[in-house]
Amino acid sequence: MRVRFKVRELFKHEDDDTQKDARQNASRNKSNDDDGGSFDVWTSSGACGFDFQVGETYLVYADEGSNLFFTSSCTRTNRLSDAGPDLSYFFLQE
Repeated sequence: MRVRFKVRELFKHEDDDTQKDARQNASRNKSNDDDGGSFDVWTSSGACGFDFQVGETYLVYADEGSNLFFTSSCTRTNRLSDAGPDLSYFFLQE
């Protein structure tokens, strides 16, 4: 299942180019009626898939494979309201 997100902020691991790639992907997927880029993430529709809800905001941990990004319920992907410790870590690292 493909989920499209409006990108608010991108974070990356120190030794990869995910942020650069994600910005390029978001730029390619930018629509004219959107003030920011969008980002496609794939998740399984089975037991390991993440159950995204329309209108919610998420912190998404995605792995790249073949120029596609994937996430699952086995990652730290979570609603933003439940991602406090992760957000603290990311913002303290800047």
